[in-house]
Amino acid sequence: MDNLKKMQGPGKRWNEEQKNEVHYERNGLFRFESLTKQKPRKIKRGKSYQVFMENIDIYLDSNEVRLEIKKLLQDTKDYLLQGVFDVFDANRYLRGNIYFLVHQGSQLNDYERKILKSFKNKP
Repeated sequence: MDNLKKMQGPGKRWNEEQKNEVHYERNGLFRFESLTKQKPRKIKRGKSYQVFMENIDIYLDSNEVRLEIKKLLQDTKDYLLQGVFDVFDANRYLRGNIYFLVHQGSQLNDYERKILKSFKNKP
């Protein structure tokens, strides 16, 4: 087996796949792996994308949302506009980070709970 590896060439590895993974970290505590970068697929800008962006804009304009969640919403919007996230990744990112805030002891008000429910991953 070692001879086969040597014959293959100096720059190549035997039975290893190239992985294209992107990891996002928030405060070094919450780790998020982008499915878009792991399994490349076309990022669609259809109706679900438009609705998602409209919802983010509505939530950003609201006075009932605290600054931490507004920052998450703005970051998500930026990632969507840059093409880093698709809607599925954006849902995972937002829900994961909001759950992380709750885990740290933050209490969500009714409007913020409504925001969390609106970001469900739909098939």
